[in-house]
Amino acid sequence: SDMADSSASSSPATVASEGVHPANALRAALLRSTCACTVLGAFSEREGAVLGAVWDMVLMYLKAVPECWQLPGAEDCFMRSLPKLLREGCRGAGPTCWAAVLPLLPLLPWHTPLANSPGSTQQQQQQLQQREIG
Repeated sequence: SDMADSSASSSPATVASEGVHPANALRAALLRSTCACTVLGAFSEREGAVLGAVWDMVLMYLKAVPECWQLPGAEDCFMRSLPKLLREGCRGAGPTCWAAVLPLLPLLPWHTPLANSPGSTQQQQQQLQQREIG
């Protein structure tokens, strides 16, 4: 009898009508944040031979989950690993890395210092955003 009651209360229809349990929502948020840091921090990979696959993964992730920049720690992970990779000469994978930098630029968040610099007018920012959309 207890088994029937517990299975009935956890059916998909019951869960959907009651909403997501707060603990599950927290787990999902932590998982999203961890995934974002793992993917965006992947430029710390030391083996230059796999950097082509890393770039593919990062670009696909940013296209699929553009809101990832809002996740806790995502931007920090990215800004620690990419500049270091570039400073280190792309660890022997220069042609692969440099070919991927241009496709990366429109996927970066617009709150970067370049987009919001004091010399940047609102009209210039709108033009940059129009180029991204077009």
